[in-house]
Amino acid sequence: MKKRLFVSIPLPDDLQDDLAGAMEKVQIPGVKWTSHENLHITLHFIGYLEEDLMKALEEEIESIVSGTKPVKLKFEKIIIGPPNRNPSMVWAMFEDIGGGFKELATNLAASLSEFGDGDTKEPIPHVTLARFDTPSIAESINLKVLDPGESPEFGVSCVELMESQLSKLGPMYTVIRSYAL
Repeated sequence: MKKRLFVSIPLPDDLQDDLAGAMEKVQIPGVKWTSHENLHITLHFIGYLEEDLMKALEEEIESIVSGTKPVKLKFEKIIIGPPNRNPSMVWAMFEDIGGGFKELATNLAASLSEFGDGDTKEPIPHVTLARFDTPSIAESINLKVLDPGESPEFGVSCVELMESQLSKLGPMYTVIRSYAL
């Protein structure tokens, strides 16, 4: 059996609460908001992987993470995303202080390519707050209402290997393993 996997950075509790609180203020038909417990920053999407390869994957992630320099992020702004494509999401963007995020994401992408059909896009530190199918919906989203305000930079203390199970009610994410930085 295959698992749908990705590596993520959990948000600090206060920032996660601030973003979730802002989203609760906005009700727009056609917009599917991300649930509070699903808010995270994706480092690398792995894709589908056979369960018998899980141990090797976990060991490879541990090897990459153990040699990582510190990762520091700071909330920057709320945008309609993805950049340079048809609008279909609301993103909370983060500044990659010192380049640690990009380095870790790039290393994961290079080392984990043998494990799945994963992501090859330029890593952008962001949280997906919402998704929508109709690009014109973007015009009705007041980004200022969603902005949680000034947020301190934070050091990333761990990354998580996550499983994503898709359903009609939306994705359910489960932490398989955490890796301390």
